[in-house]
Amino acid sequence: MTQRSDANIETVKSFLEKAYSGAIPEAARLLDEHVRLEIPGDGPIAGVHNGPDEFFANFARMLETTEGSYTMTEQTDFCASNDRVILLATEQVTRGGHTINFRRAVRYDVTDGMITAVTIYEADPKLAEEAFR
Repeated sequence: MTQRSDANIETVKSFLEKAYSGAIPEAARLLDEHVRLEIPGDGPIAGVHNGPDEFFANFARMLETTEGSYTMTEQTDFCASNDRVILLATEQVTRGGHTINFRRAVRYDVTDGMITAVTIYEADPKLAEEAFR
């Protein structure tokens, strides 16, 4: 790996730590003003969301639809290049005593230390959609 790819991984790790701990203003500082979030599917969180406000409105929707239980339980692997980071992760939702674990690959495009795009690829799209219904 290069210094830049290592720095990109650190940018993504810092963003995730801040976002999942509720430090949204600090996490937002790592998002480009034109950041694009793309989530496939037909569920309530699917679609293209542009800019930090839409990005975090969608994150709030994820928490709302899961009664606040949505979390990332494992960051399995990071792969990086000079302009992108791929994270393999396991996430979890618990509602009504029922726990759903689902796996994702998340692509982060990073330019000059800022996240410019996030694209989510679900290992099992139906399971992921069930998690957010």
